[in-house]
Amino acid sequence: MQDSENFRWKDGWTGRPWSEAVIYELHIGTFTPEGTYQAAESKLADLKALGITAIEILPISTFSGQFGWGYDGVLPYAPFPAYGRPDELKHLIQAAHDVGLMVFLDVVYNHFGPDGNYLSGYAKSLTSPKHKNPWGEGFNFDDADSEFVRSFFISNALYWLGEFRFDGLRLDAVHQIKDASEMHFLAELSATVRNTFPDRHIHLIVENENNDAGLFPDEGEFTAQWNDDFHHALHVALTGEKDGYFGDYAKQPVALVARALANGFVWEGRNRDKEGRRSELVEAKPITLRATVNYLSNHDQTGNRAFGERLRELVPPNARPLAAALTLLSPATPMIFAGEEFAAETPFQYFADYCGEFEEAITKGRLEEFGHFVKGDMAQLPRPCTPETFAQCKLDWQQAERPAGQASRL
Repeated sequence: MQDSENFRWKDGWTGRPWSEAVIYELHIGTFTPEGTYQAAESKLADLKALGITAIEILPISTFSGQFGWGYDGVLPYAPFPAYGRPDELKHLIQAAHDVGLMVFLDVVYNHFGPDGNYLSGYAKSLTSPKHKNPWGEGFNFDDADSEFVRSFFISNALYWLGEFRFDGLRLDAVHQIKDASEMHFLAELSATVRNTFPDRHIHLIVENENNDAGLFPDEGEFTAQWNDDFHHALHVALTGEKDGYFGDYAKQPVALVARALANGFVWEGRNRDKEGRRSELVEAKPITLRATVNYLSNHDQTGNRAFGERLRELVPPNARPLAAALTLLSPATPMIFAGEEFAAETPFQYFADYCGEFEEAITKGRLEEFGHFVKGDMAQLPRPCTPETFAQCKLDWQQAERPAGQASRL
């Protein structure tokens, strides 16, 4: 391996058009037993053979502790060291490009993690007391000195796309990025990225609970959005669950699946109650179907269940192939979650390496936010801040080779 600054990229790769995207979401720490970039690289040929054309990696900006989902990062320009060195990350991306795979990165521009965040201690204008979100103070994108804050995060996007040659970014929870400026931070970020890399296929994907169709083609700053509506409607149709935000899809879920397949989104609007239900069900405007990313599962929809159960635990075996066909064969962009291709038996639970007051706050917060999904004794819930919870979420690749795993192959 060479030092990161001297890494020699191969010439010729400019990415792939969005029309070719078939996405595989993974978490580096649980994707393999080793939980490293090098170990993930050994699976690339298998992903290509599966028909995947892009891998999407959960956040890798350095966060507190030795394990976590990555959404509580505190050093946006520092790849998490437990996964490997920066040159090993580059080697993974180059190896993916060598076999024709794009690589996307999940980034978080709506909050910092609670532990190890010292930037706001000496950059007082970084956060904004007037813009709150569920995780604390939002960033200052529209007040005094906001130009420096905007530049800090836009430069971060350019860093991942330029220094590491990621082919795209998935922006987490953009509905929590508050900005009253004439030019919204998201619009400036998108324009800067497009102008900086005009000769590459760079794809910008968002997560947006409000289903704002104005972000996408044909008006568009962004390539696509994760489509929770498709997932939720199909999940209710398959499982009958109606708790929490699934309640929005409890009436005629099969018809709502059809609407998602025809129009993209089902509902729009920002007002929700404490359990995540919309206070008013407003039909969303149709959008280009390819601009939606459809899935049966992802890290949120599995990890935010009480016990991290995968769909295989929730539906009869004969229901899964039909649901997979709807996801993979519709005009929308398909995505599968790591292990889904062989009906992995391992759960994917929430885990974070906190202790003391942060551990107590995380555990309490999980109960408050997702306790309405729990059936039975909440004392049985996995403790999110233990190494055991993290370890049991690592994929068992031997299962993929057993007869049951082979029979479950997508």
